[in-house]
Amino acid sequence: MLPAITYQLSKQLACPIQPAPAAYAVALRGASAIVLAANRHPGAHYRDFAR
Repeated sequence: MLPAITYQLSKQLACPIQPAPAAYAVALRGASAIVLAANRHPGAHYRDFAR
């Protein structure tokens, strides 16, 4: 990330921001966490309502 972007983000979020050493790995972990959370959501199991 550019220093100007991290500064703006930290100012808007009111917390320190540090760039990740392997940003692609962090993005993949975040995406997998979202997918797993969506699969655990009760509305995700549409097959139960098909009857």
